[in-house]
Amino acid sequence: MDGEKYYGMIQCKDIGAEHIDALKAIFTDKDVRGQFSSAPLASGRFERFLFSSADKFLLMQNENIVGVAALSRSGTRGFFGYALAPAFRGLGLAAECLGAIQLRARESGIQTLTTNIAAENTPSVRAATRAGFRPFRLFEKNIILTQ
Repeated sequence: MDGEKYYGMIQCKDIGAEHIDALKAIFTDKDVRGQFSSAPLASGRFERFLFSSADKFLLMQNENIVGVAALSRSGTRGFFGYALAPAFRGLGLAAECLGAIQLRARESGIQTLTTNIAAENTPSVRAATRAGFRPFRLFEKNIILTQ
């Protein structure tokens, strides 16, 4: 990737050393740790996130880090996880963040995109549905959505 792409007001930006402290703050939030417990991001552990083989990037609005995402792939299939920083939840930004993730996936040749969201995280499930994802499989605590 060339490092910076926009979708609406959200920019996908590659992670640099200057972002480490802000990312640590996002990952110390208990809700964020929980969101990544089953995603490829890190099982809630910051270091595993940083050193995973997934394409990791920031979701930014202006100069603010809105969230973080990771996208892994196998051929033309992709799987992603994302989290919004606590200060940016409930502001209607999830749909734009999902659009930015979808754009980044399409640009890298991914044709089928899947995510795993906790069933109790109704705002994220609703945003994913609005972004074109459909429930594929329901587990006890998680919904797998695909597009």
